[in-house]
Amino acid sequence: TLFRSTQSSSAWQQKRTIYRHILSFQKLGKSAYIPHLSLLRVMERSVQRAGLIPRFTTGFNPKPSLEFAQPLPLGFESLDEVFSVELLDEVDPETLIDRLNPVLPEGLRFFRGFKIQYPEISKKPPSLMSCYGGGLYRIKITGETLESILSCILNDTSLQIESISSSEASLYVPVSLQGILKKAFSSLISCKNIASINIIREISYSIQDRVPLFEYLYQIRNNFSG
Repeated sequence: TLFRSTQSSSAWQQKRTIYRHILSFQKLGKSAYIPHLSLLRVMERSVQRAGLIPRFTTGFNPKPSLEFAQPLPLGFESLDEVFSVELLDEVDPETLIDRLNPVLPEGLRFFRGFKIQYPEISKKPPSLMSCYGGGLYRIKITGETLESILSCILNDTSLQIESISSSEASLYVPVSLQGILKKAFSSLISCKNIASINIIREISYSIQDRVPLFEYLYQIRNNFSG
């Protein structure tokens, strides 16, 4: 006989208080080779190991309510990834970070955050991904002149080169053109003249021109109440 909860449906439908945390984290070193879906599972386990109580999604396969602003291509590092988790227990951002960091794999580290509190409602809050506008990427290579490679591979005029030298360049890449950078990375790692290559997202920007995403989300935090 299957167990059936005696809790009334009206009790399930009561509005709970949701504590949504917007956090920034770094993804460096070996963690750059954690695929996005695996990273999602890492965060789910980390929330559990930290003894937190997440809000779960609805449906046949409920999952902790987590969200990333923009997945990184495999092999890319980052100094500024934006992530959110919805909790049912009230924890201040500093305590949350102190509880999460010790249970994360090497190379992953949260370093700032803020909290939004609102009653549970059916309307979905704005997604982080809808607020992401692009990123500032730094490319470093050895064994070949970067300027000549960029002129051949990253020849789209919408890719704004912020600075460039023989071995390092900074590029602003809007979200619509991130696929170009991913293809360029795949081409570069197969180039025999290149000894090593490193691509790191230094800043995640919002849809508001050149406003960092974390700062933008803090400015519009009241909109997350739904």
